[in-house]
Formats: sequence, structure tokens, C-alpha cells
Amino acid sequence: MTYLIQFLSTFTYVFIRGFQSQNVVGGKYKAAFYFSFIMVVAEVTMITMVVEVGWWSIIPMGLGSATGVLSCMWLYRVTDELGILGTLKRKLISLKRRT
Repeated sequence: MTYLIQFLSTFTYVFIRGFQSQNVVGGKYKAAFYFSFIMVVAEVTMITMVVEVGWWSIIPMGLGSATGVLSCMWLYRVTDELGILGTLKRKLISLKRRT
């Protein structure tokens, strides 16, 4: 179970960090603010697990990191090509204006 938590926390951290890079480049201040908190939770979990398990953490965390970055790259490209992120943003803005 510990290795699964290590994998998932590292996957989440690297995945969110990839999106965070795009938030910074794109000047998305609000998203960057919220993503920072998700990153901190994942990072603290990772550090705690390394202290608990030791050097064996390299395997699940390496796999989590690799799959996290590849997943982020794939999802970002797919959503960018389809214009999904822009569509979601426009819908959220229109919902805010209605309230």
C-alpha cells in the first residue's frame, strides 16, 4: 500500500507540475494559485513516504513521475488540439456572469 501511495503522490505531483508550467507561461494567476496547494499536498506526501521507506522509494516514485509527465503532456496536447480548455473556460465565465 505504501508503494501505491508513493506512485500516486508522485504521479499527481508531476502531472500537476506540468499543468502548473502551462499556467505560469499562460499567465493564469488563479489556476496557478490553486494548483500550488495541490502540489504541496503531493510533495509533503512524497517526502513523508521517502522518510518511511527509504531508497526503495525510487522504483514507485520513478514510475509515478514518468507516467505523470507523459500523461500531462498527452492530456495537454489533446485538450489543446480540441480546444477543450478554452471551451471550459468560456463556459465557466458565462456561468459566473449569470450569478
